[in-house]
Amino acid sequence: MKIGKFLLPALLLTAGGGCSKDTADEELRIQRKALLTAETPGVYRNGKPVFLFDRESHQLLADPSQCLFRIQDDEGRQYVSLRLEAMPAEGEKSAATISENMELGLGDAGDMASVGSDGEYLRLWSDQTRIGFVFPHVMP
Repeated sequence: MKIGKFLLPALLLTAGGGCSKDTADEELRIQRKALLTAETPGVYRNGKPVFLFDRESHQLLADPSQCLFRIQDDEGRQYVSLRLEAMPAEGEKSAATISENMELGLGDAGDMASVGSDGEYLRLWSDQTRIGFVFPHVMP
């Protein structure tokens, strides 16, 4: 009887922990899928747009040879940029740095992985920070 008294709470704790991880994995999968279907260049967090490129009021720089991606207003006063340590191949990761002055609250980029390049867009995603970028795909 004493074994059952301790076994049941242990089983419940184990089952509850598994559900939490499954839920987190499902959320991550949904967020990543949202980025993979995004067709507007910009910055995404948790699968939702944070800052999107507007052709009328922004300029876009995508320079894979310098591992630099940037969106700025036409005056160059407001910007968000992503610099990679190296250009990752599909599925590979690279250390990344985000800089911005629009108080988007992006913080540290973590490692960014190339998660989807369809010939039109390059999609970069960090599982750690759940931040993603979509830029036009250009060859170095």
